[in-house]
Amino acid sequence: MDPITLAAGTTPLQRLSERVGLGSQVWVKDESRNPTGSHKDRFSLGAVGWAKVAGFDTVVAASSGNAALSISAFCAANDVQGVMAMTADVPRQLVEQVRALGAEVRIFDTYNERWEFVSTQCSSGQAFNATNYVVPVVGCSPFGIEYFKDIAREIVSAHGGPPDAMVIPSSRGDLAHGIYRGFTEIGRGMPRLYLVEPFARLHAVLEQGIDWRTTFRGETRALPSIAGDTTTRQSVVAASGSDGGAVVVSDLVALEWHRRMWSLGYCWEPSSDAAFAALALLHRQGRIQPSETTVVVAASHGFKGL
Repeated sequence: MDPITLAAGTTPLQRLSERVGLGSQVWVKDESRNPTGSHKDRFSLGAVGWAKVAGFDTVVAASSGNAALSISAFCAANDVQGVMAMTADVPRQLVEQVRALGAEVRIFDTYNERWEFVSTQCSSGQAFNATNYVVPVVGCSPFGIEYFKDIAREIVSAHGGPPDAMVIPSSRGDLAHGIYRGFTEIGRGMPRLYLVEPFARLHAVLEQGIDWRTTFRGETRALPSIAGDTTTRQSVVAASGSDGGAVVVSDLVALEWHRRMWSLGYCWEPSSDAAFAALALLHRQGRIQPSETTVVVAASHGFKGL
């Protein structure tokens, strides 16, 4: 039987308009073109697809955004029961969309309570955990992260080789690590990977030598897709292994860039637009030269929850 892909992946690589003010060498890998509007569909294709083949009839995930919607859609397509552990601050419309896809929704106050729920649900071995459920956080299912490697392959195929640098919105590094592994396997060169976050987590690990297992203080309201008070070893590997790094973009700056991008017709969510703010900062710092070819990952469209 052919896998049910919902047409995930093979997203366009487009040149960014010079009107944005970042020069002529910026390209965008537009993951908003995936079926539920985010890069998480690549992950769900791998994680839910593997769970189905392995004989699981239930997939449990802790997510309060793009992953919950995506995993629920792929569960529905594969006739697998989805169970989503979400936090109380999730927009009501998103919760209703997840339920409309047939997933069961459980609401919790904290991230840790979500993870404890996933752990309990999967302890019997009857349900498949698509996301993290331990502390320190280790990231999501490797069966899903495996499918992020295709982003590297698609970029190399379109460009004839890797770019000089990439700028990637990041919470716990699943996307960045998958891209890193993809370029590693291709073996034709590694772009410098810069992971974007709303306050110093990975940045503190790389620049201050703080243990990655630390719980980091900070908050964000505008950038929920890259929120969270933890980082992961895989984030460290992707950034340091590529000679890249981490970039902190505040809510205020991200929203300024969000308005700028929308005024030019680019309808991505604020967490994606934070990556363009990060690139502007990297240019000013001299960490990426305007003459270098850079690919920014637009991780999700901006219409969910509207």
